Amino acid sequence: AYVLGSLAFEATTAGRLGDARAIRDATWDLARQRAAPRTRAWAAALSSELFARDGDEAASRRSLDDGFAAIGQTRDEPSWKGVGWFDETRLIAYEGGNLVLLGQYPGAVGALRTALGQLAPDRLKHRCTLSTDLATALVKQGEVEESCALAHDALSLATAISHRESVERVRRVRFQLLRWRAHPAVRELSERLDAA
Repeated sequence: AYVLGSLAFEATTAGRLGDARAIRDATWDLARQRAAPRTRAWAAALSSELFARDGDEAASRRSLDDGFAAIGQTRDEPSWKGVGWFDETRLIAYEGGNLVLLGQYPGAVGALRTALGQLAPDRLKHRCTLSTDLATALVKQGEVEESCALAHDALSLATAISHRESVERVRRVRFQLLRWRAHPAVRELSERLDAA
């Protein structure tokens, strides 16, 4: 289930959306029937993001609900066969990211702030992703300075872990900030990105 889910995300990134949908559905079918609760929660979260990318809010929410139900069962069965760690904080992060994808920025800000506040400091890649998602939601609401501060934090983390995809996420935040290009915080972020 974990490998299939990873392939679904890879297909999405590559623009093979039909493949991504088919693999997403196969991932959930397998996870629902055979996986441990934590893996089911992860598969549901992945499905929720892919539905949100498709603009299907109702299916995204149903998948997240499945994820929260599954994560509630991990007290009795804590095993996990994926990379890193997956827990309720990550589910909340998915919820916030999905709301960004769906254009529901106030709700996204609340969920992302909650997840960022609960995330362990050593989870650098996830902290980076959460910071860029929160920066995106804030810039959509015209919160330039906080968005830039979060983008700076994310860029520092991305360069510390040498994660190119995370640097590109910060570039996308900067692109959204270009209408405020004269703002000192935006200029500073642009200079740091050019040097990255």
